[in-house]
Amino acid sequence: MRRAAAAGVMVGLLAVIVVGLLPAGDPPTADQRVSRIASSIRCPACGGASIADATSSVARDLLVVIKEQVDAGLSDDDIYDYFVSRYSAAALLSPPTRGWGLWLWLLPIAGMVAGVVTVLRSRRRAGPQAAEDGPTELEAEQVSGETGADEAPATRAAGVGVWVFAVVAVFAVGVGVLFSARFGDDPQVVVASPLIGSPAPEVSVPLLDVPATIDLGDLRGDITVVNFWASWCTGCRLEHPGLVEAAAAFRDFDVRFVGVLYQDDAADGIRFLDEFGRGNPFVYVFDGDSRVGLEYGVLGLPETFFIDSGGTIVGKISGPAPRDLLLATVERLVRGDGIGEIEAGTVENR
Repeated sequence: MRRAAAAGVMVGLLAVIVVGLLPAGDPPTADQRVSRIASSIRCPACGGASIADATSSVARDLLVVIKEQVDAGLSDDDIYDYFVSRYSAAALLSPPTRGWGLWLWLLPIAGMVAGVVTVLRSRRRAGPQAAEDGPTELEAEQVSGETGADEAPATRAAGVGVWVFAVVAVFAVGVGVLFSARFGDDPQVVVASPLIGSPAPEVSVPLLDVPATIDLGDLRGDITVVNFWASWCTGCRLEHPGLVEAAAAFRDFDVRFVGVLYQDDAADGIRFLDEFGRGNPFVYVFDGDSRVGLEYGVLGLPETFFIDSGGTIVGKISGPAPRDLLLATVERLVRGDGIGEIEAGTVENR
C-alpha cells in the first residue's frame, strides 16, 4: 500500500511538472508574448532586473527591440537566441524549457523518482513486513531468538535504502541547481563576451557632431577600436586621455578609432569632448536607441572592442583601460596577435 501511494505521488508530481511546461491552449497575443519574453530576459545594464521590470532607458530600448522582433514574426526561441548570442546564456533569468534546458527542470524530479525506487527495492529485499496484528507476546518470545539475527540485516538494508535515496536526491538537485545557477548570476560579473571570434556587427548609427550616419560595416578592411563611453562615466574620464594618445600614436598604421556615446544625451557627450578633447583620427557616434550597444552585447561602461582588418572581433577590454594597456593592446592588434578578454576594472551603468 505504501509503495503504491509513494509511486502515485511521484507520478502525479511528474505529471504536474510536465503539464506546466506545455504551452497553453489559447495562443497569446503579441503584447502578451512581448511581456512574457521581456520578463524572462535580464536587462544587462539594470542591476539584474528583467527587461520588463527595469525602468532604465536601456530597458525601454530593449523592450522596443523585442516588440519589433515579435511583430516581424520571430519565434520566442529565436528572440531568446538573439539575446544569448550577444550576452551569453546568463542573459536568461531561467533555463529555457527546451533542449538541454528542459533537462535542468526534470533532473531533480528524476533524481527523486530514482531515490524512491531505490528505497522500495531495498525494503523489498529486506523481506515481508510483519502482519498488522503482530504475534502474541509468547510467540514473540519464542521466535525472538530465531529472528533476531534476521532483523538486523533487514534494518540495515532499509537504512541503506534511505541513505541511497538521500544521496541520489541531493545529487540530482545539486546538479540541477549548479547548472541552472548560471541563469541567476549577473552577466557583467561572470560572463565573457560571446562575440569574440565573431564578425563585428554591421549597424548604421548617427554621427555625434554632424547630421549624418555611418555604417560600422564600412570600416571592414581597417583595424578598428570601438569604445563605448558616456559623459557621466567616471572610468570613461580616466581612460579618455589614453584613447586620444593611442589614436595619434597609430595614425600611420591605418587604425580606426570609433567612440560610441551610450546611455547618454548627445549634448552632454559633445560638452564632454569640448572639455577633454577629441582624438584624431577618431569617429564619434551617438547610440541614442541602444541598438549598437545591444549588437555588441555591452554590459556597462567603459568597454572597448578590438576588430581586425577582416572584420572579426578579436578582443575586448572591460572597465577603464590604463594608457599603457591601451597602447600595448592596439600594438598587439597591429601585429596580428591574439587579444581575448581583458578585465581592467569595474564597468558602470546609469
